[in-house]
Amino acid sequence: MSGGKLKPENNALYAKYLLRFIEEYERRGVHLSGLTVQNEPLQNDKDYPSMKVEPPQEGEIIEALHKVFAEQGSKVVKALPPVWCFDHNWGDEWYPESLLNSSRFAPYIAATAFHHYSGQPTAMTDLHNKFPQFPIMMSEGSEFGISGASKIVTYFRNWATTYTAWVTMLDQNRKPNNGPFSA
Repeated sequence: MSGGKLKPENNALYAKYLLRFIEEYERRGVHLSGLTVQNEPLQNDKDYPSMKVEPPQEGEIIEALHKVFAEQGSKVVKALPPVWCFDHNWGDEWYPESLLNSSRFAPYIAATAFHHYSGQPTAMTDLHNKFPQFPIMMSEGSEFGISGASKIVTYFRNWATTYTAWVTMLDQNRKPNNGPFSA
């Protein structure tokens, strides 16, 4: 649950788990507009729910998810939601670049997802310039007040097509916060 890695021999099993996850949401009337296979794949903290996943393994999981769906199908899910790669910080744009450069994995990827905790939003423009066919999603962030609104505008000016407010129940001082991070 906190820290560690997925054993590569379990990639296909994890893909089956993800399909089951999607099916359960669909059964309850929740239709996913996108999916990432691991939140913050470079995060590997023993005190925080995390699991490190390097780009080749993420690509294999994404590929396995599509193969599992194609092979066994689903009575509940008509089509897989678009799978977004990465889902982590601007400062690590090398990660999605390696997946989008892969002739093996890129066909299974619909977009790239970013967070705003390190790096600069211009990383999204850099990625867009290299891979304009892949939309860019701001999948996690919490901005508050006028300065936050200004930052969100900057995200869209750097090719983000979405902005997901991660935690809307925190106040302007980020309280209550029981995670290991303060910024």
